[in-house]
Amino acid sequence: LKVLHFYNHGVTSKNGSFWNPLTLIKQLCRPEDICVFKLDIDTMPSELQIAQTLINDPALVALVDEFA
Repeated sequence: LKVLHFYNHGVTSKNGSFWNPLTLIKQLCRPEDICVFKLDIDTMPSELQIAQTLINDPALVALVDEFA
């Protein structure tokens, strides 16, 4: 069982950045895993960019089972 917790620290919407949670999902999650991604940050433009990147990337859509 693999569990990943993303702790309360700054994130970025920059593609490929270590601090972009989607980068971590692409690196660690597999289609057979159950991946739940909760996005709640205080910077609305970054939050929207991360959400848009997720929903427009078929590879990410295949990895994320639940998005809130």
